[in-house]
Amino acid sequence: MPPGPYPHGDGDWHGGYGHGGGPPWLPLAIWAVTVVGPFALGLIAWVFVALFGHEPRPAAAPAPPRTAMELLRERFVLGDIDARTFEDLVGRLLESERWEREQAFLRALPPHLRPSAGEAPRPATVRLILPEETTLPGASASTAPTMSA
Repeated sequence: MPPGPYPHGDGDWHGGYGHGGGPPWLPLAIWAVTVVGPFALGLIAWVFVALFGHEPRPAAAPAPPRTAMELLRERFVLGDIDARTFEDLVGRLLESERWEREQAFLRALPPHLRPSAGEAPRPATVRLILPEETTLPGASASTAPTMSA
């Protein structure tokens, strides 16, 4: 064979290995590390998460407690109490709820605005001031309410 551009003289530029010089299993090892390795690691991670990664699902949340009004209605519907007792209990329940709201409101007030211990809470007053010539929508000027001082 005539001498050519190849350094070994046999026409093989890569020293006889045919793939860039190195052991013949090197391309297979590179392929295994770059393609098969990540796939195998991903498969192992997926199996691990599928078996051990999830926390157990919580049981269904318990039903919220029924209100006193719901219990009264149920007892009335079932016939445990008559209409007069039902109305009396509903009135007492609503009065109790109103009192609790008032107490919560008073507790939320700044100390300087709270009534003293023996003093009844002062009712809020609202004063509406309208000019003399103001009429309400839909009312004529002759039937419009007037404000006098």
